[in-house]
Amino acid sequence: MEVFFKDQAVVVSRRFIGNNDVALSIYTKSMGIESVVIQNGQFIKNLPYTYLDKFTYFEGVFIKFRNDKIYINDIDKVYTLGLFLSRDYNNITNGYRMLDLIYKYSPYPDGNIYNLLKKSLYHISKSKDGYKIFLSFLVKFNYLLGIYDPKKISWDRESFRILSTIFKTKVQDAENLKLDRYFYEKLYNRLMENLNRWLS
Repeated sequence: MEVFFKDQAVVVSRRFIGNNDVALSIYTKSMGIESVVIQNGQFIKNLPYTYLDKFTYFEGVFIKFRNDKIYINDIDKVYTLGLFLSRDYNNITNGYRMLDLIYKYSPYPDGNIYNLLKKSLYHISKSKDGYKIFLSFLVKFNYLLGIYDPKKISWDRESFRILSTIFKTKVQDAENLKLDRYFYEKLYNRLMENLNRWLS
């Protein structure tokens, strides 16, 4: 018996199956990382289907069968950000980093992390230099995973001050932060160390 349900998703990867179907790896709001199939997806002329590639988020109706296979039944809204991200090498690199972090560290469902990813991808696609938006994503991602607690972290005073400022700043305002590359690299390395330590 199949079950129909609505959900939101960000496309993490896409591949073709044989000569007809399309398989997507998606990060959904209610299920986390899932693999879904679009039957005959290679021949559908409807733009929302053919544009379902990385950095796309959409709302749709899904079908889940007894064998746990999931298919896309219908798509209500679709937003494609890949073209905008690809205009800037640093932005698309940081976009890939975000997807990799989700795939590696947060494959389970989490509505807050989903909203953070969607919002961060949207704003970095419009950014002239998105490294601050990526760092904002990374700080908040650490926090939502329960790794970063601003009250318990033991860093030097200046690093802690900058980290706290980034944490309190909304993603859409992160580009206005005064942050040089030295502190970006320093904070990025420390936060990634925290993630890797947590995963191991």
